[in-house]
Amino acid sequence: MAVRWYCRYPLSYRDVRDLLAERGISVDAATVYRWVQKFGPEIRKRVYGRHRSWRGLQWNVDETYVRVSGRWCYLWRAVDQRSQLIDFRLTARRNANAARAFMRQACETVRCYHPLTIITDKAHSYAKVIGELNNGCSPENTIRHVDRKHLNNRIEGDHGALKQLLRPKRGFRSLSEDVVAKLLAIGPRTLQRALKAEGTSFRQIRLRFVEQRALSLLSETNTPIEDIAKALGYSDPRGFRRVFKGWTGLSPSAFRSANSQG
Repeated sequence: MAVRWYCRYPLSYRDVRDLLAERGISVDAATVYRWVQKFGPEIRKRVYGRHRSWRGLQWNVDETYVRVSGRWCYLWRAVDQRSQLIDFRLTARRNANAARAFMRQACETVRCYHPLTIITDKAHSYAKVIGELNNGCSPENTIRHVDRKHLNNRIEGDHGALKQLLRPKRGFRSLSEDVVAKLLAIGPRTLQRALKAEGTSFRQIRLRFVEQRALSLLSETNTPIEDIAKALGYSDPRGFRRVFKGWTGLSPSAFRSANSQG
């Protein structure tokens, strides 16, 4: 249920944690994260295998820019004429090789339901890849390529819905001065002046909060250190280990061992 909530609705790990708490189930946000990582791929596998056997024969294909683990990537997606997802793929680049890999993956996913029409924008990589797919095909099996941008509004709108789901799932890095100032209904400079008058800064407060959260997770839970690092906004666990050693003089694993013995 928790994994379905996270994947289906615009909720963060902390939102799911709070919803479970309202139902008498006490878990940490990092635990919800582990559930999603473990059971999410299995849910996708079962859904594709049992409930997605038929796909439409007209595809809308496009790519968009999303942030994954602190890095910007290209998300390639295809939907049919009923806006049902065909397949998706993350790549570091937007070129013909990435388009080719995605189209091959999507065709393998649909198996017997190869498209008759593919609608894209005017990116040259699509024309090249679809031409390659048509090589050796009989006239009745040739894919018709339509590259009129306004006809691709179906998937453009679907990108917007997807980003609405992704936006609440950001980690601590989304907690910026601008966001906090907006929540307090004041300007960022007013917030900076108020904190300066108290002898501190937003960065110092945020670091103290992350430090206390890290200490709590290491001493009170058995959450893997890699998961804790991600939950606190670190894309690389090595960066978290360096910062934590600067706080305590111990590595996270050494701190956890010393705390458990005490």
